Amino acid sequence: MYLVNIGSNDFVNNYFLPDHYNTSSVYSTKKYAEVLMKQYSKQLRTLYKMGARKVALFALTQIGCTPLATSKFGTDGKPCVKSINKAAMLFNHKFKPLVDELNTNNEDALFTFINITSILYPQGDRAMRTPPCCKLDGEWACKAGSIPCPFRIFHIYYDALHPSEISNIAMATRAYHAIHPADAYPYDIYHLVRVQN
Repeated sequence: MYLVNIGSNDFVNNYFLPDHYNTSSVYSTKKYAEVLMKQYSKQLRTLYKMGARKVALFALTQIGCTPLATSKFGTDGKPCVKSINKAAMLFNHKFKPLVDELNTNNEDALFTFINITSILYPQGDRAMRTPPCCKLDGEWACKAGSIPCPFRIFHIYYDALHPSEISNIAMATRAYHAIHPADAYPYDIYHLVRVQN
């Protein structure tokens, strides 16, 4: 059983930081999502050749709702940065066709898609706004030696980019046992483990 969760840093650290990378001047968001998915697909085929037979692919979360994105780019009065979430969705919409292709072309393997957006943001981009759990040192990281918040269950993000324990518990619980049809395709992890291929 393999869990694969990649792509967030490609958008957050590469595409939306033009001062450090030229990616956004080379690709439109749609083209960048296509290029990333093509690379992702190649990596998954390599993983299959190395013996992976049951693989859960995690979608991007609404990265435009992270404290980093909302503070750095502003939200125009909305709860999240719409352009960043739109880029993530362009990428996420390519998962189901990829899963279908991988399952069709590799009959001895099973791939499934875990939709983190459905799990964490069931009402779309109306995100719960909570401050990070730690005092920040710069844009996103926790300040060294700072004391984290005492009640971490009340914070969606630990720092300005990474989910807190309560968010990870929600993701893991519903990835394992989907409670909504949009949470996983074609299987949640519970069923993926039990399906005979």
